[in-house]
Formats: sequence, C-alpha cells, structure tokens
Amino acid sequence: MVFQAGDLRCPPERAKIERAEKLPEDDPSRAEKIRSGKEELNKQKEINKAIASLCCLEIKDPLKFETIRGDKIVMWRDSIGTEVERSFEEAEWQETQDSATKAYGFEGVREKKKNGMVIAATLQELHKKGKQSSALIALCGRISQYAQRVGIEGKI
Repeated sequence: MVFQAGDLRCPPERAKIERAEKLPEDDPSRAEKIRSGKEELNKQKEINKAIASLCCLEIKDPLKFETIRGDKIVMWRDSIGTEVERSFEEAEWQETQDSATKAYGFEGVREKKKNGMVIAATLQELHKKGKQSSALIALCGRISQYAQRVGIEGKI
C-alpha cells in the first residue's frame, strides 16, 4: 500500500524552523532554534517511517500525509486531539470548551488543547447536546472490529 502526500499545512516543527529563520541574524538563539527544529523534524520523520514500515506500509513523504486508517493502524495527520476537534464546527468546539472549562474549574489550565481532562469535559458537554466526534466513533469501531476478529481468530 502506498500513500501520497496531500495538500497539508506545515507540521509544527517546520513552522518552528520558519519562525527561527525570521529572527535577526545577530539573535544568539537563532542558530540553536533552527538546529533544534530540524532535529525534531528529522526525528518525527524517522518515527513515522518506522511505524509505517512495521505495518507494511510505504509513505512517500512521512511528514506529509492525510490520516491513514489501515487494518491494524491509524496514523493521524496531526494528532488525535486535532482530528477530534475537527469533527465539530470551530465555534461550537470553542464555545463548548469555554463553558466546560468554567463548569469543571479548568480556568487555570494553560494548554487546553493538550489537556486530556479539558478535552474529555468538552466532549462530555458536546455529548449532552447530542453531538459526537465522527473521528472517535470511527476509531472505536475499528478497534472493536479488530478485537472481535482477534478474539475469533485468536491471532493478530
């Protein structure tokens, strides 16, 4: 199976490098920030290639692909959190997250997009409104199908 790159936005590591390159030449941290960003980018590229290889997949560019959903693998385009958030309209997610943050006392949390408790509270409030994440529903369905198949066949 071969997956080709789609039109994706820049991975965070690339954006980090681009921001560092815009720093003034005499900024003492410029070179270090560029080097560090490139190292992170290369590390992520190798991780993606290794995961794909373990699943017998070939990815043309390990830093540019759409979410891959194979028989035994899901590789998110960005992250599972971003994919879940994309399942809803941006304004709806933000409004619900804001109200959940207040209701559950998470106002002091700085990185709400990465905080599992904030995400869970937001999803819970959306569920109360009858809304569900298509990304999570699909993922849970695939896990369930795989578990049933493994249980029946007794092998991976």
